[in-house]
Amino acid sequence: MTRALFSLTLLGLSGCQLSAQGYGDQLFHDSQFSGSKFNTWSCATCHATTDSDARQLSGHPLAGVTERPSYWGGNSPRLIDAASFCYVYFMRGPKAFEAGEPRSKALYEYLASLSGPADARPYTVVANLADVPRGDGARGEQVYASACRDCHGELHTGQGANSALASVLPEVKDEYAQIFPGVEPSLVFIEKVRHGQFFGVGGNMPPFGLERLSDEDLGALLKYLGL
Repeated sequence: MTRALFSLTLLGLSGCQLSAQGYGDQLFHDSQFSGSKFNTWSCATCHATTDSDARQLSGHPLAGVTERPSYWGGNSPRLIDAASFCYVYFMRGPKAFEAGEPRSKALYEYLASLSGPADARPYTVVANLADVPRGDGARGEQVYASACRDCHGELHTGQGANSALASVLPEVKDEYAQIFPGVEPSLVFIEKVRHGQFFGVGGNMPPFGLERLSDEDLGALLKYLGL
């Protein structure tokens, strides 16, 4: 189906003047996209749409994403598979996207409208975790504002958090001490940042690769949080 015909199909189904790209835009920013009551995130929670966005989100900006040769640091050759991984494992969607479904097509149309460089983006997962040197607390405050505050809200209170499921920082360290006895809470925090919900850690958090959050910035963040 051509893009023009697909747009007309959406118009006929919805009964309103909504283009395929516009529908995809809505889906991209919709925290209820997955239909799970346990998810409060949208695609926009982890991905900016331009490279000029200064936030340190866990995912790379998506400008030019439909033209890239691979995704997830080269581990996924198809965009639909990379998007499905996020949809199922982070947003708790019921199943992977299918190429012919209207939502999948609409989301693609929106992503295709985000012009930008077509180069593959590196994504380095820190496999073997270790403590990191503490950095400058002032830099850590900036990192918190650009990488953490949208999801976790204000320090100590969680006010303004975009998810009721997000932990309050750094107070969650007391919970870590009970769940992981004998383990330094700062190491659990590093594990959560680097591996997200994987490796038996749990929760909803996506991982931050080195390209999205350096060890230097992580050390500064830990200093700011008093960990």
